[in-house]
Amino acid sequence: MRRTGLLILYVVATAIALGGVGDLTIRALFEVHKRFLGTADVPAATTSLILHLLHALGGGLVGIGIASFALVHFAVRRGERWALWTMLAAVVASEGANAVGMYAVGSFWYVSVTYIVLTAIGVTLLVAAKPKA
Repeated sequence: MRRTGLLILYVVATAIALGGVGDLTIRALFEVHKRFLGTADVPAATTSLILHLLHALGGGLVGIGIASFALVHFAVRRGERWALWTMLAAVVASEGANAVGMYAVGSFWYVSVTYIVLTAIGVTLLVAAKPKA
C-alpha cells in the first residue's frame, strides 16, 4: 500500500507540474475559449488578458507540482503525516480552482478533478499503511 501511495503522489505531482508547463506554452486562444466568448473575432486586448491569466495559472500549477513532489520526496517518504495533509490541501485548492474555471468555460475540467481524486487515494493509502519504521 505504501509503495502504491507514494507512486500515485509522485505521478500526480509530476502531472500537475507538466500541466502547468503546458499552460505556460499556450500562445493562442483555443476554440473552447472563443466559443465561451461567443465570437471567433476576439479583440487583441482580450486575447492578451486571457493568455496572461492562463500563464499565471500555469506558473502556479508548476509551483504546486514542484512543491508537492518535494513534500513527497523529502517528508512523506520519511513518514511525516503533516506533509500528506499539506499536499492534499494544496492540490485541492489549486486544482479545485482550476476545475471550476475550466468547467465554467466548458473545458476539460475532469483532468483537474482526477488529480484531486488521485491525490486523495494516495494520501488514503499512506495513512492506512503501517508507519515507516
